Amino acid sequence: MKLNWKMISTGMAAALFLTACGTDKDSPKPEEGTSAPDQVVTETGSEENGNNASEVGQNDNVSDGAESMSSDEQNYTMQVLPGFTLTAEEPGRDVLYSDKNSEAFMRIETKENEGENYDDWVANVQELVKASTDEDVQNVTDASLLPSGEGIENAVAFNSKTDDVSTTGIVFVKGDLLVRLTIFDTPEEELGKDFIKMGETIQAK
Repeated sequence: MKLNWKMISTGMAAALFLTACGTDKDSPKPEEGTSAPDQVVTETGSEENGNNASEVGQNDNVSDGAESMSSDEQNYTMQVLPGFTLTAEEPGRDVLYSDKNSEAFMRIETKENEGENYDDWVANVQELVKASTDEDVQNVTDASLLPSGEGIENAVAFNSKTDDVSTTGIVFVKGDLLVRLTIFDTPEEELGKDFIKMGETIQAK
């Protein structure tokens, strides 16, 4: 039976955040019985004002077809490639998913860059990756699988795979933002590098 990884991962994430002692105390907790997420992004450029997607993350390697998007729930903008949709999962967390297969998606969390939060997020995302697959967690060392580019610092990533899903947790600092990405990819899609490419363009509004 094909599992809905988005639902499973969200449940596991909620459990981890509720049980983690002293970690992410300011993170909002999901409410039971919430409905499907609303569209929460807006285009930052338009034909009327002459702006275009290159104005956001203009130094990052994203195709010309990307659209500049601004999160209504969090303090960031990013470029989104065609074939992907950005929505709110809950306050403080957005999801960028593949239009072709919504089981391939990336959770996006950002907060103000304060030193003590970095270590908490690294530890927490490592536990989330481990819980999502119940397999060994690998520290990602392949440079092509780590965020890079202008302004990105202290990038760290963890990965775990099964036959059904590859889970990657990433934490990095970019300017005034601390960013945490959790990528759930499927063997059919293999969109991890696209998700990372878009994640690199995240920057404070």
